[in-house]
Amino acid sequence: MSAKYALFKNPDPTKEGTEDRFHARLVPYGVVRTEEIIDHISEASSFSSGDVKGMLDSLSRAIAMYLERGYTVDIDELGTFSVSLKSEPIENPKKVTAHSVHFRNVHYKADKKLMNRLKGMHFEKADEGSATLYTPEQRQKRGLSYLDKHEYINQRSYAQINGCSPTTAKNDLKELLDKGLIRKLGSGRAVIYVKS
Repeated sequence: MSAKYALFKNPDPTKEGTEDRFHARLVPYGVVRTEEIIDHISEASSFSSGDVKGMLDSLSRAIAMYLERGYTVDIDELGTFSVSLKSEPIENPKKVTAHSVHFRNVHYKADKKLMNRLKGMHFEKADEGSATLYTPEQRQKRGLSYLDKHEYINQRSYAQINGCSPTTAKNDLKELLDKGLIRKLGSGRAVIYVKS
């Protein structure tokens, strides 16, 4: 099975109207969730679905525990996880205390073996009706169809199933909210959307 791509026009930061240039971008088939990964591993091995789920839960907790203690976590054939920090800008380093330093993000760098496996990817050009070329109405319809099969959707999932930018996903979801077709739950990065 080949991955699909579409061509996108590069933005012209100079606004001088120079000749258009294009770059290829992956058109996602959709989002593979934990349950599907569990089923795949279970069918391809002697582990039950419960065993696989337990191992994935344990792996997630172990990664979080070591990151919280200040370690970088390196998992063979998967990649390296590390933490970045944030603090208010202070002119005098002596005034920076442990209370002013906070967790910012988790960074992931793919393992070389994983990268090498993906170097053999095969591609084919997506048709004109591909997700990246959908109108706002078509993207929103795809989002609502996704909610028919799943309990919720978030901004990232919406962008992935439609092959659009996070900003476009945010705007589309706001329109669906304004139309009363979905409801917003949670706040900040934990925001999810459910069908009304």
